[in-house]
Amino acid sequence: MPLKRTPPPASPPAEKNKNKNVTCTPINICPSLSTEKPSSEGDNVTLRKKGVIDSSSMELFMEEIREIREIIVKYNIVKHQSTLTSVQSSVNEILSQYKDIKESIEMISKQYDSMKVKFDSLEKQRKEDRLYIVELEGRISSLESTIVASKLELRNIPVGPSESKESLCDIVLKTAKALEVPLQQPEIKDVFRIKNKTGNGNIIVDLATTIKKENFLKKARKF
Repeated sequence: MPLKRTPPPASPPAEKNKNKNVTCTPINICPSLSTEKPSSEGDNVTLRKKGVIDSSSMELFMEEIREIREIIVKYNIVKHQSTLTSVQSSVNEILSQYKDIKESIEMISKQYDSMKVKFDSLEKQRKEDRLYIVELEGRISSLESTIVASKLELRNIPVGPSESKESLCDIVLKTAKALEVPLQQPEIKDVFRIKNKTGNGNIIVDLATTIKKENFLKKARKF
């Protein structure tokens, strides 16, 4: 069967007008914000407010700023003057070197011009000498051909005990007689023996005409 619970006894009604006469008093949490003036030792003392700078302090501060600025300006001027002095010294040195180089180049240019004139003169002289040498060579060749044209060379003839031009002429005349070539002593312009290492050189005969030489050679080939 279901249980029946009895409710708790009701509390007595609260007094309605108990707190009607209660008053609230304000509490001063920050004493520094109080409207009351703080007590002071004397009436002539002036209190400064925080965060406020007077004019004399500002002037001192600005004066220090100006002094610092002047020091920086003087330092920069001295530094720039030192740099300019160094640059000027370098420029002067470069100008001096440039002057020396210019003088050297001018001297070398003059020497080159002088050497060029001498070289041109020597080159001209060399060409003239070359032409003259070629001309002389032609003359010598012509003379040699003219001289050799009437000369004969007799080989393998032993050297006599006392050899002279007369004995050599006799040898030439006997050789012509053996070859059946008509030859007389006046037709022999010159005769001599050339020297060699063995001591038994050939006999060179210079005849009066090239015709006599040609006849001599023809008979020698047929002999």
